[in-house]
Amino acid sequence: MMCARWFEERLERHEHTAVAYLHQVRWWFAWLMESGRIGRDPSSGIKAPKLKMRARKRFITAAEARAVVEACEDVELRFAVMCGLHAGMRKLEVIEARPEWFDLESGLIHIQKTATFEPKDRDNRTVPMSDDLRAFLQGYGLRGPFMLASAVKHGRARYRFDFRKAYDSLMRRCGLDDVTFHDLRRTFASLLVSRGVSLYKVAKWLGDELETVQLHYGHLIPQDAEINAAWS
Repeated sequence: MMCARWFEERLERHEHTAVAYLHQVRWWFAWLMESGRIGRDPSSGIKAPKLKMRARKRFITAAEARAVVEACEDVELRFAVMCGLHAGMRKLEVIEARPEWFDLESGLIHIQKTATFEPKDRDNRTVPMSDDLRAFLQGYGLRGPFMLASAVKHGRARYRFDFRKAYDSLMRRCGLDDVTFHDLRRTFASLLVSRGVSLYKVAKWLGDELETVQLHYGHLIPQDAEINAAWS
């Protein structure tokens, strides 16, 4: 009852924040149950409403993206930024990335389930490496057991390792304070679509439905000369 009342109070003030908090609370209760500290999940009876996605289509230009990478002096942070910009990887995917995901010989990234990670919608996917990412990884190396902060183990927090402070500092130095890490994924998709790469390919690389990619990036499809075919 207390948990439900807590959720309802916040839902009235800001529904998106309330639902985000509920997901965090449920993750915490799941951990408590798994570790034997509680017998049941107090939030199990709460039904979260389905909310419309808030529109946020921020992405940066190719020139800005190159400047961000160039300004990134920390090699591990550069790994994270490169994975976002060149492979469209989500933050959790970057943090959970394993060396076996990266096939340097074939130039492919296989994002797949591990003992500590499950892809969104339980959908493994393969993304081709850009030349720049491949060249970077050849110098960075295939580090284990994790590609990023390999010595850090999982704890109670959602992220095994969190590079947010370092990332925010980098973006401030680049004059891009409002660009989140997820916006790098949006940049990956936006730049590809705007240069004529098919929505189908971009959807497969993102691990999203084609309809979702069409909705968010379809307007970036470049001008097609065939628009004049009827009048020529």
